[in-house]
Amino acid sequence: MLPAAPRLQNDTEGGWSDWTTIGDLVKTGALALRQAPAELKTGGGEHPVLTAKDVRLGRGPSETAPTAPGAVPIQPGDVITPLAPATPAVRVATEAHALLGHRLYLLRPDPGRIDAHFLAAYLRLAREPSRGQGSSFVHRADVRRIRIPALPITAQHTYGLSFRELLDFEAALRKTLRHGEEMIRTGFLGLTHGTLRPPSMCD
Repeated sequence: MLPAAPRLQNDTEGGWSDWTTIGDLVKTGALALRQAPAELKTGGGEHPVLTAKDVRLGRGPSETAPTAPGAVPIQPGDVITPLAPATPAVRVATEAHALLGHRLYLLRPDPGRIDAHFLAAYLRLAREPSRGQGSSFVHRADVRRIRIPALPITAQHTYGLSFRELLDFEAALRKTLRHGEEMIRTGFLGLTHGTLRPPSMCD
């Protein structure tokens, strides 16, 4: 069962007057920006590793790695996005269960100053190609230049809740689509190999 989509209302007076950037938030300590060290070698080891493909596909860690100097353990509330996504992809971590893989940014907000889902929404939007801009623009975009509104934390929480509901709704749609595609594939294979029959032939 799909979750309900968030209920949103038109705001004819909407628009933000004050903005800041990821880079400025890092400078003030509201955010920490991390990447995996070059020494992190995947392909075997005791630690699960989240990859850029995992983030794009909305799945759990698919790699493993041994302990490495400077490895970045993912913590709840971390916001993770690929360095150069072919499609927009952002995840807010809900548990500490993996190390950060290569070709990923990890943004760790100070929860008293930045709402993680509010931040994730603007990272996601910045990864969308704008009209007149191709995917190469998205690949070149510097995450530090991404702008977000400078709102009080209470307002961020309110917007962040709706952004989280949208992300949850999107994840549920993707899961349903994957299940539907697998059902269709199984049906075709079963019918063509004779292991499944049409209902009218089972009487």
